Amino acid sequence: MVNIPTKLKDVNFYVDGKDWMGKGEIKLPDISHKTQDVSPMGIAGTLSLPNVGDIEPLKGEVKLLTVWKDSLAVCLNPKQAVMLDVRGVVQVMNPQTGLMEDKPVVVKMRAYFAKTGIGNWKPGEGDQPTLEYSAVYMKITVDGQDVFEYDPIAYKLIVNGQDLLADTRAALGK
Repeated sequence: MVNIPTKLKDVNFYVDGKDWMGKGEIKLPDISHKTQDVSPMGIAGTLSLPNVGDIEPLKGEVKLLTVWKDSLAVCLNPKQAVMLDVRGVVQVMNPQTGLMEDKPVVVKMRAYFAKTGIGNWKPGEGDQPTLEYSAVYMKITVDGQDVFEYDPIAYKLIVNGQDLLADTRAALGK
């Protein structure tokens, strides 16, 4: 029987190996495969088919609790990509034993910060600076199993261990 995920219990994230615990929250990118509409002869209608390996830009944002020198030092340098390491704990219920178990979920990204909003400054309230990033690499690991890896520069898209672009790379001589 399969474990039943119940909730995301907690999350922490690191930027270039430094702990950003308690400094804010992160919105992870949507994974959106580009599609192309085709209407071939002999088919009644139009099909919207994926262009395998062609994924929309991986954009997300970090909301900080307040302006902080370490955060700004990293985010204001457009020449340097950073490693974002987002670690979560998903609580699952084992239906056979009834035991609640914690399972790790890890998202690693290499990203550039593209926009730094310094926030709205009002005394006594958090200013919540918003940092927008664009990832050029992303890997998702759930309970020790790699379920998604996208590296457009290396021409790789791996889903559940299957390299979906291996044949394309071989045909291109890569």
